[in-house]
Parts: sequence; structure tokens; C-alpha cells
Amino acid sequence: MVWKILLPVLVGLLLYYLGKSHARRRQVATSPWVNVPSAPQTPWRRTLRLVALGLVVMAVLTAVLVLFNEWYSARQVVVVRVIHVETGEMVTYQALRGQVHGRTFQTTDGRQVRLADVERMEVSE
Repeated sequence: MVWKILLPVLVGLLLYYLGKSHARRRQVATSPWVNVPSAPQTPWRRTLRLVALGLVVMAVLTAVLVLFNEWYSARQVVVVRVIHVETGEMVTYQALRGQVHGRTFQTTDGRQVRLADVERMEVSE
């Protein structure tokens, strides 16, 4: 859970730092009063920059895919069977997977169902 908060913050800080350093370099390069020769772009520095950019892109894509997967699976309709343990009576409901929490769930038609101590729940697709 901490990574869900920490990863976007770290990516945001990295992007902020890269933007500031890029703006600083551009300002120095376009300034008419400063004549500073630019440092030569060595191959290892360029490779390191591409690797860092690739890692940032992979992190953002991974975060987007995880969020989409959680959103998609929470909206799947599942069949919920509530079985009374003593009598064997079974009642079937349909609910969204994201609406099933412990011993309570909300059906697709809006009913809130809370299981008694003598009932058990089976969830299937």
C-alpha cells in the first residue's frame, strides 16, 4: 500500500528535477551574456540517461496497468451464493466483485446483504 503512494511521489519528484535542470541548461544556453561551451555528450552518459528514461516510462506504464486491472476486476459481475449452514437453503445473488467485502456485499440491483453467523458465502464467476 505504501508503494502506491510512494512510487507516484518519487516519479513526480524525478520529473520535477529533470524539468528544472533542463530549463536551467536551456536558459544558460540561450543567454547572450554567457558563453559557456557545452560539455561533450559521452556515450555512457547518454546511455545512463536513456536507461533512466526507460525506467520512468516502465514505472508509469506499470502503475497504469495495475490501476486498470484493479478497476476492471472490481467491475466484473460475480455470482454470490449465500448458504444457510443448518438448513442447507441457498440464495443466489449477482454482485460486482468490488462490492463484496467480508461478510457484506451490495447486489447489482442495489440491495445491501449482510450475512448472519450461520450463513456462508460462495463467490464464483
